[in-house]
Amino acid sequence: MKFKKYLPYIFLFMLFLTTLAVNMQIGLFGDDFYYATFTRENFWSMHLNHYQEANGRAIVHILDTLFLAMPHFVWAIFNSFLLTMIAYMSSKIVALFNNNNESFCLKTIITFLFGILMLNIWVIRQSVYWITGSFNYVYPCFMLLWYMYVLFKNFKNDFKGNQILLAILAFFTAATVEQAAMMAFGLTLLLLFYMLIKGEKYKTKNILILLAISFLGMATVIFAPSQFIRIGLETDENVSIFETIKNNLLFLIKDYAPEYAYHIIVAMISVISFFLFKGKRSKITSDDIFLLIAIFILGTGSQIMMFVSPVYGERNTIFIAFMLMLFTGFMFSKISFKSQKVLHGISISFYGILIIVSLINIYDIYKKYKISNNIQNQNILAINEYKLSNNTNTLYLKKLEDEKYGWSMPYNSPYHEQWFKIYYKIKDTNIVWID
Repeated sequence: MKFKKYLPYIFLFMLFLTTLAVNMQIGLFGDDFYYATFTRENFWSMHLNHYQEANGRAIVHILDTLFLAMPHFVWAIFNSFLLTMIAYMSSKIVALFNNNNESFCLKTIITFLFGILMLNIWVIRQSVYWITGSFNYVYPCFMLLWYMYVLFKNFKNDFKGNQILLAILAFFTAATVEQAAMMAFGLTLLLLFYMLIKGEKYKTKNILILLAISFLGMATVIFAPSQFIRIGLETDENVSIFETIKNNLLFLIKDYAPEYAYHIIVAMISVISFFLFKGKRSKITSDDIFLLIAIFILGTGSQIMMFVSPVYGERNTIFIAFMLMLFTGFMFSKISFKSQKVLHGISISFYGILIIVSLINIYDIYKKYKISNNIQNQNILAINEYKLSNNTNTLYLKKLEDEKYGWSMPYNSPYHEQWFKIYYKIKDTNIVWID
């Protein structure tokens, strides 16, 4: 069927359009007001000071600052593009391990369409749908999956591909944020171990070079001067590291894991289907086993490394979420019911249900972010009118109707209210936030 070859593009475009609809309703939140001021001063001097004294994620925050200086729709399109490319790269990884270097894996694309559109609001409000958050989480996840695909493709082709691109990806993926840095380095190390186990020592030179490059990228983040200052500021001397680990583990199990209930259920269905329909599945190779082990280690490792952090939150779980989606997409790719009309029909209905449920969910998210955006736009009009009238009285602004559809609002954070005032040039204004 000719129509079938267009399905991957149709579902990718669906993912792009639905996330774009939400992104277009996103205002400025939290640290956006702070980073947006960088272009008003000496751009490079501000970033250098920030890197030395506040945060080691230099590349991420340079991109963040640049996009904050552009019209909003530019970021909205770019963020939707990244989310779409996460699904695209993941489908290419799965297709690669199904011995098809060129095609997509449609089942993986549908899995990611469902997975991304069903992400819980407590996760996406921190990591996806606001400008600074997206560059700290969506962008690094995209870079990681892009690097993973190009790395595995080179491995499958005896490293005869574009080594310059691979080296660039190794460095810039590791130079994003701490979690992605450790995952990029860990992925490269895992592949090195796997090649040694397989006796493919002739390929290890390439991997050792990539390992060194990814370490250099990682070093720009984790060994930045500001990291030691930041650790000192975030650490509570009254709470031991063991207490922090225990609390974070409990948060993950009791609070964070239930937010991925739909993703976990679909993943379980993929595993049950894989073992239940043994005669309908593809052969599992040693490379497949390696991929599954790598996904497991990267996903769990992305959370374990955060257990010592006193600021561990839902946003940090986005990395394991994408690894879970990749695992699910891979498991589904190994099952085929083409020769069984009834089972094939049931599987098509199942994927259809996933798509419908995810579209209903993202529409609800869109509506509620639109309400928040309308309130923010009303506040901007009030600020502009206040400034034009040369008013020195109190400025009255509205709070969001639903706190979930915003992040670190100025009325909840004196620090962010300070930068909110600086951004809108009302530094000495007394603001009263009304419900």
